[in-house]
Amino acid sequence: MRLRRSSSWLKQISWVLLFCGLTFFSLFSSVPNPSAAVSIIPRPWKIEVGRSRLSFTEKSAIIINQREPLILSIAEELQAGLKKATGWPWEIREAAQTRSLRGAVFLRLLPSFQKYGPEGYELQVFSSHVVIDAAAAAGLFYGVQTLWQLFPPAIELALAPPRQPLSPLEPPNLSPTARQSSPPPIAQMRPKSNPSPLSRFNLLPDLASSPTPASSPPVSALESAGPASFLPAASTSLPSLSLPQVHIVDKPRFGWRGVHLDSSRHFFPKEWVKKLIDLAAYYKLNTFHWHLTDDQGWRLEIKKYPRLTEVGAWRRETMEDGEPYGGFYTQEEVKEIVDYARRRFITIVPEVEMPGHCLAALAAYPELSCTGGPFKVGTEWGVMNDVFCAGSEETFAFLENVLAEVIELFPGEFIHIGGDEVPKLRWKNCLRCQARIKAEGLKDESELQSYFIKRIEAFLNSRGRRLIGWDEILEGGLAPRATVMSWRGVTGGIEAARSGHDVVMTPTSHCYFDYYQGRADEPKAIGGFLPVDKVYSYEPIPAGLKPEEAAHILGAQANLWTEYIATPEHAEYMLFPRLWALAEVVWSPKEKNWADFENRLRAHYDRLALKGVNYRVPPPEGIGGRQRLTEKITLTLNPPVMGARILYTLDGTYPGADSLIYTSPIDIVGNVILRAATQLPNGRMSHPVSTYFFQVEEAVNGLAYEYYEGNWERLPDLTKETPLRSGLTYELTLDGIPTRGDYFALRFHGWLELAESGEYTFYTRADDGLQVKIDDQVVVDNWGLFGQREVNGKIFLAAGRHRLEVEYLEKRGGQYLEVFISGPGLPYQPLPPSRLYRE
Repeated sequence: MRLRRSSSWLKQISWVLLFCGLTFFSLFSSVPNPSAAVSIIPRPWKIEVGRSRLSFTEKSAIIINQREPLILSIAEELQAGLKKATGWPWEIREAAQTRSLRGAVFLRLLPSFQKYGPEGYELQVFSSHVVIDAAAAAGLFYGVQTLWQLFPPAIELALAPPRQPLSPLEPPNLSPTARQSSPPPIAQMRPKSNPSPLSRFNLLPDLASSPTPASSPPVSALESAGPASFLPAASTSLPSLSLPQVHIVDKPRFGWRGVHLDSSRHFFPKEWVKKLIDLAAYYKLNTFHWHLTDDQGWRLEIKKYPRLTEVGAWRRETMEDGEPYGGFYTQEEVKEIVDYARRRFITIVPEVEMPGHCLAALAAYPELSCTGGPFKVGTEWGVMNDVFCAGSEETFAFLENVLAEVIELFPGEFIHIGGDEVPKLRWKNCLRCQARIKAEGLKDESELQSYFIKRIEAFLNSRGRRLIGWDEILEGGLAPRATVMSWRGVTGGIEAARSGHDVVMTPTSHCYFDYYQGRADEPKAIGGFLPVDKVYSYEPIPAGLKPEEAAHILGAQANLWTEYIATPEHAEYMLFPRLWALAEVVWSPKEKNWADFENRLRAHYDRLALKGVNYRVPPPEGIGGRQRLTEKITLTLNPPVMGARILYTLDGTYPGADSLIYTSPIDIVGNVILRAATQLPNGRMSHPVSTYFFQVEEAVNGLAYEYYEGNWERLPDLTKETPLRSGLTYELTLDGIPTRGDYFALRFHGWLELAESGEYTFYTRADDGLQVKIDDQVVVDNWGLFGQREVNGKIFLAAGRHRLEVEYLEKRGGQYLEVFISGPGLPYQPLPPSRLYRE
């Protein structure tokens, strides 16, 4: 579809926003309360704000007290940014060469300045100059990151890279994945134009690119857009530059402040990996955990084993979509990224999965398995039974050769070997593995896994490296010097710390950023629910640890698994604002203030927008879900960000620039679909929150249901089975229906009344299986054992009543059931309870 946008209007708003930003910047010194303009993330340990200001001039310079390479690199990065922002030269001088202090920025490396540690710093803005002192280069670097945040967000307009404006007529046309029919001659694949026909919302909703109100649904994973189109290309230097008077003393609480990226499930190009490193460094994170191998793809060139990327980097499809997918990083690209991170004081921890999650490697070298294959690179998500053979010496020779090349590429202290989710089925049936258990005097396959990990650790230790793995490496006995990454809650971390092992905390409850962020119509995610305030509430040191045990908690990290995250824009959306919260958890003092953090977010929303970074705008508060009405209600909405406004509709269409603006409480009567979105002052919009209000006539509305229990692969004829119980429901969901956790089935039946003739589309989400019949005709067949999956079907129906039958099967794991409809006179919505009639 085409989005209706006015190119002349876009040009006008672009220049208006530019003028407003620059005017705000130039008038900033007149703000009566300077502390209100200081919005630093993560919050410094100590900050005092004065009332005077420092103004820079074209004679301002950067002064260093020694030309150590890293110090010079920091100064040059600062110089490049300030030159771009002002057009002034910003000469770098040594201390002895300087005669005037006016407008100077001093970067002083003072080895005696040890009281704040190697990453701490002191930053003072006087009325005449700036001084940043630190004991080590890392501290100076973090002081400079704070300095950038003292400037108002408008400075990002001058610093942002040039970008092409979106067409005023066509929506962005970026594929969710990078695919082509066969492996290309280059390592990276670029996206092709192949957007989902169901996509409705960009991941960068804003005034210019938010969709025209429409009734089609955002069911499938939402596609991504380019940078916000209302931002003009950055080429204008700022007319003035000044800073508030401040005194900041700062240091990190934890030494491991990390962000993780899964490049196996979906591949991310080199330049975006650098962008992620820039963002991590800007918010004082210092560790990049890079997940490079898994069942679905091997992403790292290993010269001794070329088939790892010739075969293992490419899968024939993804979740039955029929489109080949792949990509990998050459060793030269990795070296470039590692050096890029080093200059930003970020250590890269590579992860090479073993002994499980290795199907991509086995597809290339099947002789390393217990069965000999053949294998294909994984095309679906989950845990695979085929693992490295622990009874084969060839396996260990292969892994040591691979790790030898990994060590040469990544100079950091830690090598991550995975160690998680290792099924033991193949080992139990493998003669070589059973022989190994007997020869080594091991009790069972769990101890065989421990043997495997200890042997790999010995190799890494011999090369001067430390092993780190997921908390499953605790099973069967922990390797002597291993570090544990605790993800299945905090129990593994507690156990490891009490036994004297170092720990990185990253529990799913607070650190898995592939989880849903809210109840709005979000891009499809793997599941779970992790809002930003819950991330902010996290305390990395588990309760009950003694001080000497707590000392083993190195820190925490955010994990971004990418089964359902196919593009950089989507990744950014899932990271921000949650990564800000995690950055403050691991850097700032334990005592935090959520209200204060919320107040600082607005400036950083603006910074990211001007940097060309995507982020999630929080939706309106106080709405969402379904609500049955018995009388008129009055609804009050609250904008989640100061200065934001709420756009809404009451007719089932999606809010856009021309929608109603919320100014007072809304009266709701009868069957109403309310959709509302937040719009920030910079124009960015949230994804909409939908609330379905409905009224029913209890005597006639509703569907009958029968509940069954059993372990079926595909349902039998349920009409011939005996149900355990039956009942009546007004909504076609699992809500309010008593069920056991796994292995059950439901049959719903009744009548669906339609007011108009025409083509109707039924949209289903199910975990596990579901079938929809209309007048005994199958419209949707969504059977299988999987996580939430969307399958849709179309049918022409005449006005009137039609027999409706829905059967649902739950095998194990998660359970979910939802059926939506759209058609003549019906905007996309759940099956309306007022149109469902019992038999």
